[in-house]
Amino acid sequence: MRILIANLICLLLVVKPSLQLIDTKADVLFILDMSGSVGKDNFQTVKNTAANIAGQFTISKTHTQVGVDVFSSNVKTEIKLRSLNLIQLLKHFIKQIPYVGGGTKTYDALDHARKSSFTKKNGDRAGIQNIALVMTDGGSDNQKRTCEAARSKIFWCIEKTVVQAKHCKNDFESDKPRLGMKDKGWYRSPFKK
Repeated sequence: MRILIANLICLLLVVKPSLQLIDTKADVLFILDMSGSVGKDNFQTVKNTAANIAGQFTISKTHTQVGVDVFSSNVKTEIKLRSLNLIQLLKHFIKQIPYVGGGTKTYDALDHARKSSFTKKNGDRAGIQNIALVMTDGGSDNQKRTCEAARSKIFWCIEKTVVQAKHCKNDFESDKPRLGMKDKGWYRSPFKK
């Protein structure tokens, strides 16, 4: 049985909970898996976790902007990058995203992030770092397409240790337990099995 994990796709930023807000300029996109394998209860945990991570940033048009995409058999932008600049509203709307279920088209979610969510039309700012945090159980419907999408200018990292997406097949799509893989960009999360 797979354990739901949070996979972080990013460009060199690690979010660590603290009492101090992260004061940086970034466009942060949460990509949340709401497939059938995640389940409704775990999806609620995913949303709460995303809202808590978002709450660590200074949210404004001049600092960090947060957007949210969700995916299962389809991909949908729930919150555009530029749309919410009040943290309490942002957290509220993240927690209100409905669960749908369905397949796990991670590859479509990654392509959607690159081609749609991280565009000027949807609030992406030129010259500002783009960060995508993918929260999934790791079981894509199509391993090959997911790895190809992840190789498109996306890197896996944790604590400034970058693991290029060439490790995708072995790590991202693995059903192996992920204990001890902290150095490869994987976090174990408090989700139900």
